[in-house]
Amino acid sequence: MAPPARRERPSRIRLFVKRWHKQLLTAFFLLIAITGIIAVISMTTADNILLQSKKWVESVIPLKVTEVRITGNTLTSRASVLKALGTEPGQPMLPLDVNAARARIDALSFVDHSSVERHLPGLVIIKITERPPFAVWQNNGQFSLIDRNGATVPDKEMTEQDAKEFLHLPLVVGTGANTTAAALIDAIQAEPEVLKRFRAATRVGERRWTLTMNNGTTIFLPEGAEVAALRRLAALQKSMSLLDRPVRLIDLRLPDRMTIQPYDHPQEPDQKTQDNDGDDTQADMPDTTQSTPPSPAKAKETPETKTPLSSKEHDPA
Repeated sequence: MAPPARRERPSRIRLFVKRWHKQLLTAFFLLIAITGIIAVISMTTADNILLQSKKWVESVIPLKVTEVRITGNTLTSRASVLKALGTEPGQPMLPLDVNAARARIDALSFVDHSSVERHLPGLVIIKITERPPFAVWQNNGQFSLIDRNGATVPDKEMTEQDAKEFLHLPLVVGTGANTTAAALIDAIQAEPEVLKRFRAATRVGERRWTLTMNNGTTIFLPEGAEVAALRRLAALQKSMSLLDRPVRLIDLRLPDRMTIQPYDHPQEPDQKTQDNDGDDTQADMPDTTQSTPPSPAKAKETPETKTPLSSKEHDPA
């Protein structure tokens, strides 16, 4: 008969764990908590060490801004860029926050976007891309600078001196004039004799243009055929100095005739303009304080058959 199997006695480690397992779990979690606290303290200490190191470097090695190099600022003054940068030559180099400085510079008038680079030991490079105004837009009595696409150019921080720099810009008037002005202005600039006498362009019914010249003459352009009409007007100026004569109204809307109203023509009280299709549209005429002949806003478009004084001329082209 075989002897009974002998049961193995538990090891001392197993007995220890079995007896003290609750205390061991408590000690384990306490160790984790202590480790986390030490890590947080270490990170804070590291930040403090870095901050102290930075201050020490600044005190031992005087990293100062020695030069601020700005490019691309045709319309934006250097003083306004330095103010937005937040530093200047002689100031500490390391505290400069290039991201915050770039955001401030981008908010300046006429600045489309910019970049700010810090080159140790003391050079700051700023590159500016501007969005220059293309024209002045008058709408509902309000004046705005617009770019070539018709978008309003921000005038934040613009001084009175800055505003005077844009008095030479063409004036476009009326609803929709901002988004359609570029093609017309390009066509006018292609005719120097017309350009130097041009004052403003009014968008009528969001379909066609009426020009106002420096001497007060009003010119009705045809819808969709502005380039040909302006070319024809330049030819008439060259052949007969039409734009220098005392003329109140020149109607070029019809390709085979021209209607002229001199200043001595009886003036009707109605201030509306009438298109060839019979629709009446109130023209928002440009606001001007200069002394001129009777306001172009009082000139009334009428069909050629109703115009008492008119001249009919075939375009030689």
